[in-house]
Parts: sequence; C-alpha cells; structure tokens
Amino acid sequence: MTEFKKVTTVEELSPGRCMTAVINERYIAVFNVDGAFHALDGVCPHQGGLLGNGILNGCIVKCPEHGLRIDVATGAVPGGGLSVKKFAVRVEGSEVLVAMESAPKRGRAMRTLTTNKPSEMTVPDNAEAPSAIERSIGGISTGPWDSAALTRLREWDPIGTGQCLEMSDDPWTGGILPCKHVELISIAVNAACTNLSAGGTRRHIRAALEAGATREEILMILKMASLLSIHTCSLGAPILLEEAKPAGVKPRSKEAAATPVCDGMKVAGQWNTAWDAFFEIDPEWTEAFIAASRPVYASGILSPKLAELLSIAVDASITHMYAPGTRRHIRLALSLGATIEEIMEVLKICVAQGIEASNLGVPILAEELERLEQSPTS
Repeated sequence: MTEFKKVTTVEELSPGRCMTAVINERYIAVFNVDGAFHALDGVCPHQGGLLGNGILNGCIVKCPEHGLRIDVATGAVPGGGLSVKKFAVRVEGSEVLVAMESAPKRGRAMRTLTTNKPSEMTVPDNAEAPSAIERSIGGISTGPWDSAALTRLREWDPIGTGQCLEMSDDPWTGGILPCKHVELISIAVNAACTNLSAGGTRRHIRAALEAGATREEILMILKMASLLSIHTCSLGAPILLEEAKPAGVKPRSKEAAATPVCDGMKVAGQWNTAWDAFFEIDPEWTEAFIAASRPVYASGILSPKLAELLSIAVDASITHMYAPGTRRHIRLALSLGATIEEIMEVLKICVAQGIEASNLGVPILAEELERLEQSPTS
C-alpha cells in the first residue's frame, strides 16, 4: 500500500536546498529546484553517501562522499550507468509529501539500495527523524570545510554556499590527484608554520589516515611544515650581509666547521643558492638545519614528486607566497614528471585554504547573534 508522508514544509526547504528524511526506516533525499520538489532514494549508488546532504546545483546533486552527480528530476546519473529510485511528490498547502510504501514489519532489516557493496541496516522502532541541522549536513564535512560552519552557512545562504562548495571541493572530487595526496597536501598547508590551523590540521590528518596515509608520511609532512621557517633566513640573511657591508660590520671569526651534508649537496648540484648567505654567516648551524630537512626529500618515505608538490603548496600558500621557492619546486616537480594539471590542483588546494576564514568566523558570528538575542532589552 502506498501513502503520502510529510517530509518537510515549503518554508523549511527553500529553493536550492536539499535534505535527508527518514520515512518507514528508509533514507529519502528531498530537493527544491526553483520551487519544484523532487524525492529520491537517499543513498548514493556509488559508496552509500547520503544524497540529501549533497550539493544541489540546478537539478544536479553532487554526493558529499565522492562527488557522483545525479539528476534529481530523473534519478539518473548523467551519461548513463547508475541510477536511484525516484518517488512521487506532491504539495498540500505548505506541506511537502512523498509517496511511500507502508512501513516494513517491526525488526525487519531495511534494504536501502542495491550497490556494488550492498548494505543493510536496522532502524530502532523508536528512531526519530533527524533534526534540521542533521538533515542539512549530517555531520559530514566536505573538502576544506568544518562541518559546523558549513551547516550554519547553508542555513543562512544555501545558494551562495553551494556555489562556493562547487569551487572549494574540486580538488577532492576532480580525480586529478589521489585522495590521499590531496589530504597530505592539505595537512602541509594547514600545519605550516605560516598557518597553524589546528582545526584544519586535525580534519585533514583524520581524512589522510582514512585514505591510507601512514604515520611516517604524516610525520614527514609535519617536519616539512615546521622547517618552512628557514625562509626567514632566506629573506633576512642576504639583507643582513648587504647592510652590514656599508656599516663596516663583519661577522666574528670562527673556526672552520665540518659541513659534510652541505658539501655533499654542493657536489651533487642540489645546493640552493638562497642558502649561501646564512651558510656564510653560520655554516655550523646551516649544516644542522640542512641535515634535519634533508630526509623530507631523501628518506624515501615521500616520493620525490610528492615531496615537490608539497613544497609548492607550502611556498605558494596565501599566508606565505614565497616566489623563489614556488618557482624552484615547480621546476623540480615538472622535471620529475608532474603535469600542469597536477600542479594546478596543488594551487587550488592553497586557494581552498581561504575557507578557513568561514570555518573560523561563521561559528563566532552565530554565537554572537545568539548572545545578542538572549541579552535583556535595555
């Protein structure tokens, strides 16, 4: 027996928004496309993401898990292949209703959708429908976004947020770089000593581990993010020598120190002339620094190409923008087989770092608005 069940109201689900509802122990994705409502089976046929938590652009929803695009008017994936079941929808007054079969018997396992990895779940008899925030986001973070900030921003500005997400999560859904590499590069950008974003670092470490990254790989990236601070000397040491000369100030004389690591890099043609100035002032300290940083590129934990892509990211990051290093590492990455498209993805990840402004500011704005509403009227 089929009956129409209320899932939302016209006021709650404004144009350009989507949501996840639970009806008869089944996830249903509901969409508002320019005032026309559509409903699909709520589980993505790729790997089980909740389509109602996705990004709606026109009549196309993009799954929040891996970016599969589905036409909400038909349930079909553009280009053929996969599809999901579509449900009839009608509007009565302000209520949006979806046609559903009667609820299964108590305790029966619920078939959500036939996929490459079939799954079954049992919903408790007393299960409640998710809250508005859970329907909107479901706790899922997309790319560089913090889930709490994304939840609030989608409530305030669903269309603008969807447009921003289309840009910001492109490196995660475009398929040019492996997911693990995208997350490792994101760790480098967030943890870099020029950023120090605790939330972003934690979010991307978790995602990198889930994508198969090892502890050793992540530790090596944290070392790179820490040693980025050498650019203080790359900038300051040459200026120091230039200004000391007309002032008549010379470095103190020191006994010659053994610098085997630096000497070896010079012989191998791997020396960076940007290091000359601080090597001249303090060769022993420079030897210690180069010895500490060398494993990033020579240990084998990171592939040479990935190490260069990571170096491009931390040098080109909006909080650093170190042109000499960016150019040097782009040149080296190209020599190691990196494509223009791969390097452009690294730059896109750096651009996506700007989302941290919303991750920081949106929750603060929400808290202050709530405080203002609760304050006694003077």
